[in-house]
Amino acid sequence: MKYFTSLFLTLAVVFSSTANAQKFGGFESYDSGARSLLNTIVTQLGIQDSDNSIKVKVYEKINTALEGHWYSYWIGMNDLASSQYQDGEEKGFIQVLLPTNESGIWILTLAKTQGVPQIILSMAQVRHGSQDAALSVYNERKNDSENYVVNNESDNFAFIQEKGQVAFSMLNIGTGTASVVYVTQFAIDL
Repeated sequence: MKYFTSLFLTLAVVFSSTANAQKFGGFESYDSGARSLLNTIVTQLGIQDSDNSIKVKVYEKINTALEGHWYSYWIGMNDLASSQYQDGEEKGFIQVLLPTNESGIWILTLAKTQGVPQIILSMAQVRHGSQDAALSVYNERKNDSENYVVNNESDNFAFIQEKGQVAFSMLNIGTGTASVVYVTQFAIDL
């Protein structure tokens, strides 16, 4: 009986810990790279986030960029030697450069103004590949006039917007290769 009581108490602690991790949004379950990146983001934006709830909101928007193997490098307002933001108080902006092994290159830009309970997040995904792949994306979106509008196009590029969204597909056809850049912007309410 003593064995079963110990087992029951051990299982209760495990389930309680799991419930608490889920209750706090799962931040503790993110890998160390994601946790480090999210800590850097809120610090550079000048946000206090002791319960990790804001980090979870940011993660929910950027998690597609963090799938698979990735590396990140961030720049802030004081990286340029000529920047006048060198007083140690430079907060409110961070740009994350994120090459991945599967989903191309991501450029994440986050901005936060003091007194406004919102983060503006812009995500750009750069994909490089064959002309056929880019033309397939182009044709699919150009022919879907219910959801997309072609803002501009020429022999070598197109700029297509998702209707009603700050979401764009920029396509460039080069000599033998092509690039597609997807850009989307979000507001994250705090």
